[in-house]
Amino acid sequence: MFAALLLTPLSLNICVCSQPGAKALPSKKPIPAFEHQIHTQFRRGKPLRLGKIVAHPVVLDTIALAAEALAQPVHKPMLIEPRKWTKWNEGAYLLHSQSILRTRHPVQRSVLRHASIQPVFDALNYVSSVPWKVWHFACFLTFLTRIICALSELTALFNGSSQINRRVLDVMHYHYESGGGFCELPNRYDEPLPAPINFKTSTPEQIAKYTSELSRIKLLNRNMYSLRCDWTYRLEQAKEFSMKRFWFPLNLDWRGRAYPIPPHLNHLGSDLCRGIIRVRIEPRLPFPSSISV
Repeated sequence: MFAALLLTPLSLNICVCSQPGAKALPSKKPIPAFEHQIHTQFRRGKPLRLGKIVAHPVVLDTIALAAEALAQPVHKPMLIEPRKWTKWNEGAYLLHSQSILRTRHPVQRSVLRHASIQPVFDALNYVSSVPWKVWHFACFLTFLTRIICALSELTALFNGSSQINRRVLDVMHYHYESGGGFCELPNRYDEPLPAPINFKTSTPEQIAKYTSELSRIKLLNRNMYSLRCDWTYRLEQAKEFSMKRFWFPLNLDWRGRAYPIPPHLNHLGSDLCRGIIRVRIEPRLPFPSSISV
């Protein structure tokens, strides 16, 4: 509380940002980066004045442009074959320590330390050794065709290498930049809020209808913002690995199911994610001797 009381006036009085077009006109003075605004909300029919600190649109645009540098995922697909699992906590990434089982339960961890699970190691190492690539794209018809082909070819996951579908990726990126909102692409823009009403002259029914609609659209925009962030992570990683072969390190959940460790780009993700990964059928690799098929 004390820190908030101390930092609030500092942020209002000291933090500044450049005005739009200040590079072309150096004579423009800096403007406050933050502003204190007063809003009136009605709770149980009574007005309530609330103050909040609001960032200038220039600050928000700067943060949005730097979002890629500010929030980089740690667990990405690997450009080399993942380190083979040899112990319960030695495998997958070279620099980031991972447990073969996704659990925090002390009993499960204790059992895992002393368990003999060499067949599990062999199975994960075998699946993790399959290389992948990202694909390119051209038109909407190609988009749908490639997704169908990619989904049908996922059944051949254990048969060989694959790559990201660059054609599908380009189509997705083009339509998202155009506004999105179809084929599971999130809307790029928020829904407009309803026009404000005069609480003094409005009836209780009108106030209730307005507040209900306002809450619904705000919730929709918050959910859409989350979907946009998730899609941006997937899109940026797909672009990063679009011309490269990569591998997915895997581990197990508490039920014993194998999942890729990278959370944003993998072959078990959403339809958007799976649609940009193409599997190339190659000769079937022999299974390790410890795995019974």
